Amino acid sequence: PVAIIRGYPYDMSETSSALELVRPREKDLFL
Repeated sequence: PVAIIRGYPYDMSETSSALELVRPREKDLFL
């Protein structure tokens, strides 16, 4: 599942990837 939250602060980076946004398995809300 994916949620887009308008106004959420984030750091823009040339080396960033979607993997940085993935929640750790132990913090997963859907398990």
